[in-house]
Amino acid sequence: MHVMTGTELAAPATSFANATCLGATFDTNLATEMGKVLAADTKARGALCLLGPTINIQRSPLGGRAFESFSEDPTLSGRISAAYTKSLQENGVSATPKHYLCNDQEHDRVGQDAIVQPRALREIYLRPFQITQALANPWAVMSSYNKVSQRTIDKE
Repeated sequence: MHVMTGTELAAPATSFANATCLGATFDTNLATEMGKVLAADTKARGALCLLGPTINIQRSPLGGRAFESFSEDPTLSGRISAAYTKSLQENGVSATPKHYLCNDQEHDRVGQDAIVQPRALREIYLRPFQITQALANPWAVMSSYNKVSQRTIDKE
């Protein structure tokens, strides 16, 4: 696959199945291998940071971005994300786990307030980020624009 950058044709890029397919394998070794290849592709383009993985747990299929996520299971998402993140960073590319937190709407994302009970927040939505942080220590995290239970996450 070739990627267009403006009017120039960039170096060939590796094409992968979507993240849900990777999650369905339950294979952290495959996530590690994917991270290695993505790190090489990222560096071939002169970039130092990859905007992913998406580990936000999808609350609704209507958000339109579920294919970017590994799984609906927070532990599986966290473990796959940790392997992917660690591999990218061991190969010199910053991972950016995203979208922290409860980002589940494309329309009016800035105005959304996801009302989530503390237990669900802790056990479902925070869990993949906690696992990724503990096992891979990501160099960056991308926040979401929305509020969570009336708190603006990207400003607190």
